[in-house]
Amino acid sequence: MPPPIRHVLLSNDDGPPDPSRSPYIKPFVLAFAEHFGCKITVCIPDRQRSWVGKGIDVQQCTVTGSYYDPVTEAAVSEAAEPSESDMWTLLNATPSACVNIALTHLVDSNDIDLVISGPNFGRNASVGSTLASGTIGAALDGAGFGKRAIALSFSYYSPPAEITKSSIENACAWSIQIIEHLWATWADSVEVYNVNIPLIVPSQPGMTIPRIHYTDFHAEAFPMYKRVAGPSLCFEFAPDLPGQNGVSQGSDTWAVNQQLISITPMKSRYECVREELERRRRPG
Repeated sequence: MPPPIRHVLLSNDDGPPDPSRSPYIKPFVLAFAEHFGCKITVCIPDRQRSWVGKGIDVQQCTVTGSYYDPVTEAAVSEAAEPSESDMWTLLNATPSACVNIALTHLVDSNDIDLVISGPNFGRNASVGSTLASGTIGAALDGAGFGKRAIALSFSYYSPPAEITKSSIENACAWSIQIIEHLWATWADSVEVYNVNIPLIVPSQPGMTIPRIHYTDFHAEAFPMYKRVAGPSLCFEFAPDLPGQNGVSQGSDTWAVNQQLISITPMKSRYECVREELERRRRPG
Protein backbone atom coordinates (compact mmCIF):
# COMPACT_ATOMS: atom_id res chain seq x y z
CA MET A 1 0.00 0.00 0.00
CA PRO A 2 1.31 3.49 -0.82
CA PRO A 3 1.67 5.96 2.03
CA PRO A 4 -1.31 8.27 2.48
CA ILE A 5 -1.34 11.75 1.04
CA ARG A 6 -0.83 14.00 4.05
CA HIS A 7 -0.13 17.46 2.67
CA VAL A 8 -0.82 18.88 -0.79
CA LEU A 9 0.31 22.17 -2.30
CA LEU A 10 -2.28 23.47 -4.75
CA SER A 11 -1.80 26.24 -7.28
CA ASN A 12 -3.40 27.27 -10.57
CA ASP A 13 -3.16 29.86 -13.33
CA ASP A 14 -6.77 31.09 -13.21
CA GLY A 15 -6.52 32.83 -9.85
CA PRO A 16 -9.03 32.94 -6.99
CA PRO A 17 -12.63 31.74 -7.35
CA ASP A 18 -14.59 33.64 -9.96
CA PRO A 19 -17.69 32.44 -11.84
CA SER A 20 -16.36 33.40 -15.26
CA ARG A 21 -12.59 33.01 -14.85
CA SER A 22 -11.88 30.46 -12.14
CA PRO A 23 -14.99 28.42 -11.33
CA TYR A 24 -13.41 25.06 -10.46
CA ILE A 25 -10.83 25.57 -7.73
CA LYS A 26 -13.16 25.90 -4.74
CA PRO A 27 -15.39 22.88 -5.47
CA PHE A 28 -12.27 20.83 -6.23
CA VAL A 29 -10.57 21.79 -2.95
CA LEU A 30 -13.71 20.96 -0.98
CA ALA A 31 -14.13 17.57 -2.69
CA PHE A 32 -10.43 16.72 -2.38
CA ALA A 33 -10.30 17.59 1.32
CA GLU A 34 -13.44 15.56 2.04
CA HIS A 35 -12.10 12.50 0.23
CA PHE A 36 -8.48 12.45 1.38
CA GLY A 37 -8.79 14.24 4.72
CA CYS A 38 -5.37 15.79 4.21
CA LYS A 39 -4.01 19.28 4.66
CA ILE A 40 -4.16 21.49 1.56
CA THR A 41 -2.02 24.60 1.24
CA VAL A 42 -3.29 26.88 -1.52
CA CYS A 43 -0.96 29.44 -3.11
CA ILE A 44 -2.29 30.95 -6.34
CA PRO A 45 -1.96 34.07 -8.49
CA ASP A 46 -4.17 36.94 -7.38
CA ARG A 47 -5.63 37.21 -10.89
CA GLN A 48 -5.88 35.37 -14.18
CA ARG A 49 -2.36 34.37 -15.33
CA SER A 50 -2.99 31.86 -18.12
CA TRP A 51 -0.69 31.23 -21.12
CA VAL A 52 2.49 32.21 -19.25
CA GLY A 53 4.12 28.77 -19.27
CA LYS A 54 6.80 28.37 -16.61
CA GLY A 55 7.58 32.05 -16.80
CA ILE A 56 8.90 34.28 -14.03
CA ASP A 57 8.34 38.01 -14.43
CA VAL A 58 11.87 39.37 -13.98
CA GLN A 59 10.61 42.93 -14.45
CA GLN A 60 8.71 42.47 -11.21
CA CYS A 61 11.41 42.51 -8.54
CA THR A 62 9.00 42.43 -5.59
CA VAL A 63 6.13 40.01 -5.12
CA THR A 64 3.39 41.01 -2.71
CA GLY A 65 0.43 39.01 -1.52
CA SER A 66 -2.72 38.80 0.51
CA TYR A 67 -4.88 36.16 2.12
CA TYR A 68 -8.22 34.79 0.99
CA ASP A 69 -10.83 33.16 3.20
CA PRO A 70 -12.48 30.38 1.13
CA VAL A 71 -15.41 30.23 3.56
CA THR A 72 -16.42 33.89 3.40
CA GLU A 73 -14.87 34.36 -0.08
CA ALA A 74 -13.33 37.59 1.11
CA ALA A 75 -9.83 39.03 1.23
CA VAL A 76 -8.19 39.06 4.65
CA SER A 77 -5.57 41.63 5.56
CA GLU A 78 -3.86 39.52 8.21
CA ALA A 79 -3.73 35.81 8.89
CA ALA A 80 -1.60 33.21 10.55
CA GLU A 81 1.13 31.62 8.50
CA PRO A 82 -0.38 29.39 5.78
CA SER A 83 1.00 26.31 7.51
CA GLU A 84 -1.11 27.17 10.55
CA SER A 85 -4.36 28.29 8.93
CA ASP A 86 -6.85 27.42 6.22
CA MET A 87 -6.42 30.76 4.47
CA TRP A 88 -5.34 30.75 0.86
CA THR A 89 -2.34 32.80 -0.20
CA LEU A 90 -2.76 35.07 -3.22
CA LEU A 91 0.40 36.48 -4.85
CA ASN A 92 0.84 38.98 -7.66
CA ALA A 93 3.03 36.42 -9.39
CA THR A 94 2.99 33.79 -12.11
CA PRO A 95 1.81 30.26 -11.31
CA SER A 96 5.37 28.94 -11.37
CA ALA A 97 6.50 31.70 -9.02
CA CYS A 98 3.63 30.87 -6.65
CA VAL A 99 4.81 27.26 -6.35
CA ASN A 100 8.45 28.34 -6.02
CA ILE A 101 7.67 30.83 -3.26
CA ALA A 102 5.35 28.44 -1.46
CA LEU A 103 7.92 25.62 -1.38
CA THR A 104 10.77 27.87 -0.28
CA HIS A 105 9.04 30.30 2.09
CA LEU A 106 5.46 29.41 3.03
CA VAL A 107 5.64 25.73 3.96
CA ASP A 108 8.22 23.17 4.96
CA SER A 109 8.81 21.59 1.56
CA ASN A 110 9.69 18.30 3.26
CA ASP A 111 6.08 18.06 4.39
CA ILE A 112 4.62 18.34 0.87
CA ASP A 113 3.74 14.99 -0.67
CA LEU A 114 2.09 16.20 -3.87
CA VAL A 115 1.83 19.40 -5.93
CA ILE A 116 -1.42 19.84 -7.87
CA SER A 117 -1.88 22.63 -10.37
CA GLY A 118 -5.45 23.33 -11.45
CA PRO A 119 -8.14 22.54 -12.22
CA ASN A 120 -7.58 24.68 -15.29
CA PHE A 121 -10.49 26.40 -17.00
CA GLY A 122 -10.19 24.50 -20.28
CA ARG A 123 -7.99 21.85 -21.86
CA ASN A 124 -4.21 21.60 -21.83
CA ALA A 125 -3.45 19.23 -24.70
CA SER A 126 -0.93 19.29 -27.57
CA VAL A 127 2.61 20.57 -27.60
CA GLY A 128 1.50 24.14 -28.24
CA SER A 129 -0.80 24.26 -25.23
CA THR A 130 1.59 22.38 -22.97
CA LEU A 131 4.54 24.69 -23.54
CA ALA A 132 2.34 27.77 -23.01
CA SER A 133 0.31 26.52 -20.06
CA GLY A 134 0.66 28.26 -16.72
CA THR A 135 -1.08 25.26 -15.15
CA ILE A 136 1.59 22.88 -16.41
CA GLY A 137 4.31 25.43 -15.64
CA ALA A 138 3.35 25.40 -11.97
CA ALA A 139 3.39 21.59 -11.88
CA LEU A 140 6.81 21.56 -13.54
CA ASP A 141 8.15 23.89 -10.86
CA GLY A 142 6.92 21.53 -8.17
CA ALA A 143 8.58 18.59 -9.91
CA GLY A 144 11.78 20.61 -10.09
CA PHE A 145 11.84 20.51 -6.29
CA GLY A 146 11.57 16.73 -6.38
CA LYS A 147 7.83 16.61 -5.70
CA ARG A 148 5.31 14.43 -7.44
CA ALA A 149 3.18 16.81 -9.47
CA ILE A 150 -0.09 16.69 -11.38
CA ALA A 151 -1.39 19.28 -13.83
CA LEU A 152 -5.19 19.05 -13.94
CA SER A 153 -7.47 20.60 -16.56
CA PHE A 154 -11.23 20.46 -17.14
CA SER A 155 -12.08 20.40 -20.86
CA TYR A 156 -15.43 21.98 -21.74
CA TYR A 157 -17.49 21.42 -24.89
CA SER A 158 -20.22 24.05 -24.60
CA PRO A 159 -20.16 27.79 -23.88
CA PRO A 160 -18.83 28.43 -20.33
CA ALA A 161 -22.14 30.01 -19.34
CA GLU A 162 -23.85 26.65 -19.94
CA ILE A 163 -21.54 24.63 -17.69
CA THR A 164 -23.64 23.01 -14.97
CA LYS A 165 -22.94 22.36 -11.32
CA SER A 166 -23.41 18.63 -11.85
CA SER A 167 -20.78 18.50 -14.60
CA ILE A 168 -18.30 20.28 -12.30
CA GLU A 169 -19.09 17.89 -9.46
CA ASN A 170 -18.56 14.92 -11.76
CA ALA A 171 -15.25 16.29 -13.04
CA CYS A 172 -14.07 16.81 -9.44
CA ALA A 173 -15.10 13.27 -8.47
CA TRP A 174 -13.42 11.74 -11.54
CA SER A 175 -10.29 13.81 -10.87
CA ILE A 176 -10.07 12.46 -7.34
CA GLN A 177 -10.34 8.89 -8.62
CA ILE A 178 -7.57 9.54 -11.14
CA ILE A 179 -5.30 11.23 -8.59
CA GLU A 180 -5.83 8.40 -6.12
CA HIS A 181 -4.95 5.85 -8.81
CA LEU A 182 -1.87 7.77 -9.99
CA TRP A 183 -0.64 8.19 -6.43
CA ALA A 184 -0.93 4.45 -5.80
CA THR A 185 0.74 3.45 -9.08
CA TRP A 186 3.21 6.30 -9.64
CA ALA A 187 6.03 5.28 -11.98
CA ASP A 188 9.53 6.20 -10.81
CA SER A 189 10.36 7.58 -14.25
CA VAL A 190 7.46 10.06 -14.21
CA GLU A 191 7.76 13.50 -12.67
CA VAL A 192 4.49 15.10 -13.82
CA TYR A 193 1.19 13.70 -15.02
CA ASN A 194 -0.81 16.00 -17.28
CA VAL A 195 -4.49 15.10 -16.84
CA ASN A 196 -7.44 16.35 -18.89
CA ILE A 197 -10.92 15.61 -17.54
CA PRO A 198 -13.99 16.11 -19.75
CA LEU A 199 -16.52 18.51 -18.30
CA ILE A 200 -19.70 16.78 -19.42
CA VAL A 201 -23.21 16.35 -18.12
CA PRO A 202 -23.90 12.73 -17.11
CA SER A 203 -26.10 11.01 -19.65
CA GLN A 204 -27.73 9.04 -16.87
CA PRO A 205 -27.73 8.98 -13.06
CA GLY A 206 -24.66 7.34 -11.60
CA MET A 207 -22.70 7.62 -14.82
CA THR A 208 -19.36 5.83 -14.53
CA ILE A 209 -16.05 7.53 -15.15
CA PRO A 210 -15.24 8.15 -18.85
CA ARG A 211 -12.72 5.93 -20.58
CA ILE A 212 -9.11 6.69 -19.69
CA HIS A 213 -6.41 6.97 -22.33
CA TYR A 214 -2.70 7.27 -21.60
CA THR A 215 -1.52 9.55 -24.36
CA ASP A 216 1.40 11.28 -25.96
CA PHE A 217 1.20 14.92 -27.01
CA HIS A 218 -0.33 15.98 -30.29
CA ALA A 219 2.90 17.21 -31.82
CA GLU A 220 1.82 20.14 -33.99
CA ALA A 221 1.73 23.75 -32.89
CA PHE A 222 -1.22 25.96 -33.83
CA PRO A 223 -1.83 29.64 -34.62
CA MET A 224 -2.27 31.76 -31.50
CA TYR A 225 -2.94 35.12 -33.16
CA LYS A 226 -5.05 36.41 -35.99
CA ARG A 227 -4.36 39.47 -38.11
CA VAL A 228 -6.58 42.45 -37.35
CA ALA A 229 -7.97 44.07 -40.47
CA GLY A 230 -6.68 47.54 -41.16
CA PRO A 231 -3.57 49.40 -42.24
CA SER A 232 -1.66 48.99 -38.97
CA LEU A 233 0.46 46.00 -38.00
CA CYS A 234 -1.85 44.50 -35.40
CA PHE A 235 -2.57 40.96 -34.19
CA GLU A 236 -5.20 39.69 -31.78
CA PHE A 237 -4.71 36.78 -29.38
CA ALA A 238 -7.09 34.10 -30.67
CA PRO A 239 -5.75 30.54 -30.25
CA ASP A 240 -6.94 28.20 -32.99
CA LEU A 241 -6.94 24.96 -31.01
CA PRO A 242 -6.64 21.70 -32.97
CA GLY A 243 -9.97 20.20 -33.97
CA GLN A 244 -10.83 16.72 -35.16
CA ASN A 245 -9.12 16.85 -38.54
CA GLY A 246 -5.46 15.95 -38.75
CA VAL A 247 -5.18 14.82 -35.14
CA SER A 248 -3.54 11.42 -34.74
CA GLN A 249 -5.54 8.80 -32.86
CA GLY A 250 -4.10 8.16 -29.43
CA SER A 251 -2.79 11.67 -28.84
CA ASP A 252 -3.92 13.85 -25.96
CA THR A 253 -5.82 16.18 -28.30
CA TRP A 254 -7.61 13.21 -29.88
CA ALA A 255 -8.70 11.94 -26.45
CA VAL A 256 -9.90 15.38 -25.33
CA ASN A 257 -11.86 15.83 -28.56
CA GLN A 258 -13.51 12.45 -27.93
CA GLN A 259 -14.55 13.61 -24.42
CA LEU A 260 -12.27 11.02 -22.82
CA ILE A 261 -9.85 11.34 -19.94
CA SER A 262 -6.31 11.96 -21.16
CA ILE A 263 -3.27 11.23 -18.98
CA THR A 264 0.19 12.11 -20.28
CA PRO A 265 3.28 11.12 -18.25
CA MET A 266 5.95 13.83 -18.40
CA LYS A 267 9.44 14.81 -17.43
CA SER A 268 10.00 18.26 -15.95
CA ARG A 269 12.64 19.33 -18.42
CA TYR A 270 13.57 19.87 -22.02
CA GLU A 271 14.90 16.40 -22.67
CA CYS A 272 18.29 15.96 -24.27
CA VAL A 273 18.39 13.64 -27.30
CA ARG A 274 20.97 11.24 -25.89
CA GLU A 275 21.49 9.24 -29.08
CA GLU A 276 22.42 12.34 -31.06
CA LEU A 277 24.57 13.65 -28.20
CA GLU A 278 26.61 10.45 -28.12
CA ARG A 279 26.86 10.39 -31.91
CA ARG A 280 28.24 13.94 -31.97
CA ARG A 281 30.71 13.13 -29.20
CA ARG A 282 32.21 10.16 -30.99
CA PRO A 283 35.61 10.96 -32.48
CA GLY A 284 35.90 11.18 -36.22
